[in-house]
Amino acid sequence: MMAAKNPFLHWPPESHLYMKCRLRHGLDNSLKIAFQYRFVVFVLIYAILWLSAAVLNGYVLIRIIRKGLMNKYIFKYLFVLCAVDLLASCFSLPMSLLVQLTYWQYGGFLCVFLPLLQEYLTNLAFLIPLTISIERYRAYVQSRSLALPNPTTIVGVLLAAGCSAFPGTMFVKYYQTEERVHGHLLQVCLVQTTSMEEYARVMFLVMYVAPLLTFAYLAIKIGGELNRQEDVAADMRPSELSFELRAQRYLSMIMSMTAIAWLPLNLTSLMQFGLTEEECGQTNTYDLMYAVLIWIAFTHTLTTPLLALRLVDNDVARPPYFSVQYFRRHLEEWRSSVRRAMTAELVQSAGASASHEDTVKFNGHMEDYCWRDANSIR
Repeated sequence: MMAAKNPFLHWPPESHLYMKCRLRHGLDNSLKIAFQYRFVVFVLIYAILWLSAAVLNGYVLIRIIRKGLMNKYIFKYLFVLCAVDLLASCFSLPMSLLVQLTYWQYGGFLCVFLPLLQEYLTNLAFLIPLTISIERYRAYVQSRSLALPNPTTIVGVLLAAGCSAFPGTMFVKYYQTEERVHGHLLQVCLVQTTSMEEYARVMFLVMYVAPLLTFAYLAIKIGGELNRQEDVAADMRPSELSFELRAQRYLSMIMSMTAIAWLPLNLTSLMQFGLTEEECGQTNTYDLMYAVLIWIAFTHTLTTPLLALRLVDNDVARPPYFSVQYFRRHLEEWRSSVRRAMTAELVQSAGASASHEDTVKFNGHMEDYCWRDANSIR
C-alpha cells in the first residue's frame, strides 16, 4: 500500500512549520484559537477605532471644503493626508482585523494586495507631513515663494510611497492544495521571513527613521526662523505669524503621534521573524500581541484628524477650551446678545417716543452691569 503524498512537501520551510502549528489547532477551525474566547472584545475595540476614525476624517474633509480652505497650501496637504487616513480606516483596518482573527481563506490576489495597501498608506502617512515641512522650509528659511502644491508634487509623493511599498510584495507567497476544509480549498498566505529580514531593516531606516530625523531637523529650522520673525516683527502680519506658529506645532504633533503609534509594531516585526519549533506552542501569544499592536498602529488615523480639526478651527485665534478666557469670552457674547435684545424691546415698547439719548443711556447701564459681572469671575 502506497503512502499518502504530503501535499505540503513542495512548500518552503516556513509553511511546513505554519501548517504543523495549524494542524495542532485543527483544520476545521477557521477562527484562530487565540481569539475563540476574545472574538467579541477585539471586534468591539476595532469597530470603535474604525467608526471614530472614519467619521472624524470625513468630517475634516467636509470642513476644509465648506470653509474654503483649499486655497491654502497646508490645508490642501492636510486634505490629502485625511483622505489617506480615511482609506486606511475604512479598508486596511477591518481587513487587518479579519486576517488576524482567522486563518487565510481569501485567495491569492488579496494575499499580495493587502500588505501592499497597508504599506503604501503607512508610507504616505509619513511622507505627506515631511513634504509639508520641506515646502515650509523652502519658504521661511530659504525665502522662496510658498505656492499651492501642484499636481506634480502630489503625484510624486504618491509614486514615492508606491515605489517604496511595492518591493515587499516579492516576499509574500500564496499556496493552496486540493484538500478542502468546509468546502474551501486549504490556503496559506505567508511571508518569506528568511529572505525579508534584511529588506525589513532597510525599509525601517528608509521609511521610518530617515523621515523622522529629516522632519525633526526641518521643524527646528522652521521654528527658529518663525521665532526670529516674531521677535523682529517683520515680513509677516501678526495674525499670519500666529497661524504659522500654530501650524508648525500641530504638524509636529501629527508626525510625532504617527511615529509613536507605529513604533511598537515596527520594532516587534524587526525582532521577530518567523517561528521556531520551540515557539510553535506560543502562537496564541503572538496572535494576540500582533492584534493589539496593529490596533495601536492604526490609532494615528484618529489622532491625525483630531489635530487637523484643531488647526482648521484655529484659523482665527481663540482661547483654549475649558479655560477662564474661554468662558469669559462666551459670557461676554451672551451679555451682548441680551443687551441687544433688551434694547430692541425698549425701543419697541416706547415706540417712536424713545429718543436716541434714552437708548444711549440704557446701553450705558448695560455696559456697567456687564463690567461688574465680568469682574466677578476673574
